Amino acid sequence: MKTIKLFILLCFSLALNAQNNSQKRNELSLMTGIGMGQWKDLSYSPLSYKLGHMPTELRFQHFSKKGHILDFELQGWAGTLEYDPYENFETQLLGLDFKAQWLGKLGEANGCTLYLGPRYKLGSQMITWEDDLELSSAYSYLSTSNLGITARVDYTQQRWSFSAEASLPLIASNSRPAYSGFTDEDSDEILNFLFDDAQWQGPDTYFAPELGLQASYQIFNWADITAKYEGAYTHVSDSEKIAFATHQFMFGLKFKF
Repeated sequence: MKTIKLFILLCFSLALNAQNNSQKRNELSLMTGIGMGQWKDLSYSPLSYKLGHMPTELRFQHFSKKGHILDFELQGWAGTLEYDPYENFETQLLGLDFKAQWLGKLGEANGCTLYLGPRYKLGSQMITWEDDLELSSAYSYLSTSNLGITARVDYTQQRWSFSAEASLPLIASNSRPAYSGFTDEDSDEILNFLFDDAQWQGPDTYFAPELGLQASYQIFNWADITAKYEGAYTHVSDSEKIAFATHQFMFGLKFKF
């Protein structure tokens, strides 16, 4: 009799656990990796630099009962700009991006689910370079707040899940430096660089598409191993042009609850 009761209790526990697993609708991922690219900013220098950087990303996604996605992402990265063969031109670049998007489920077929929705991005990057405090120094930045659109496709097969995502800003408010050089007296202005004298721009003058590819493998009911590729291209056409292209590869864990 005790054996039967234990068996019934075990079956009930397994059923309850399976039900709880099916109701997991939140995902929290932490990833880090390496990146590379080309960077050019005429407000800073006429040269085209090689960019190497290390991104770190924290991302939270909520899946509603109807299958829609609420997605928040915070990504920071530190990089180095180099111009061969002049090692003294090397400088540091820092960046911070925050993204929020809502993706509505349009439909699904053969394991694929299609999403489409609006996206908001707030971000900034900044570099400074000093050759000699008494001779020359320079800085530049690009701070942007933009609203755009994202299309996403998810595919799931057993323990594997794949995702492809493409985004494009439609309208942006960008802040750029008014000058390329500064003295010690001007350096305090860097503290106001975020959105000082920002200008509104559309896709014709601010073109910044992004592409993301992600693959995950489930190791537990509550955790996946995840690999991700991100590619981005940015071109700003104003009095001082800026253009850069980046590729980054990241690895990490995704927790489901």
